[in-house]
Amino acid sequence: MASDTADDLTTRFGVEIARVPTCVSVITTDGPAGRAGQTVSAVATASYDPPMLVVCIQQRSPTSDAVAGNGSFTVNFLATEHDHVSDTFAGRPWPGKDRWDFSCGDWNVHHATGRHGQPRLTDALLVAACRVAGRFEAGSHHVYLGAVTDVTSGDGDALVYVNRRYGRHVATDPTTFTAYPQAKPQPRAKRPAITVKKYG
Repeated sequence: MASDTADDLTTRFGVEIARVPTCVSVITTDGPAGRAGQTVSAVATASYDPPMLVVCIQQRSPTSDAVAGNGSFTVNFLATEHDHVSDTFAGRPWPGKDRWDFSCGDWNVHHATGRHGQPRLTDALLVAACRVAGRFEAGSHHVYLGAVTDVTSGDGDALVYVNRRYGRHVATDPTTFTAYPQAKPQPRAKRPAITVKKYG
């Protein structure tokens, strides 16, 4: 069996990875390098203590240069009612809006988080303000390590993107095995109480 060429592998990877659900976020920044925002699906927890996030932004996106220049950014995790916000900051605005238009959604562009205000979606599922702790190139993207400096949360269900469509998480019952009816998930161990720390 012949191996994939680089172009074939890139195409096949794009098709197959689209089957893996991801949460949808809008990365925003403001400061000396300008105000910008970009929809991304590549956000992950890097550390709980101290709290840190990994964010991947397309290199050709103006938001990447703005984040690097401002030294800070905010991750706005979207809820299911924010599909229009996601499209707008992905460069696919709905009628009556422009690309990357902060009038799409209820944005607080004056929320002070440090020296410069970072735009926050006021009804987002979760908002994490971050200081840039590192950046490196990874193929088509810049990978940012963000040290979380502030967190706020809202209500709702997370907006999920899978098979190039929006959706939401659906809980499923545990798997059952006819031959092993006693098989079931084990209780989670109780975690010790967590002391909330402030990180600057």
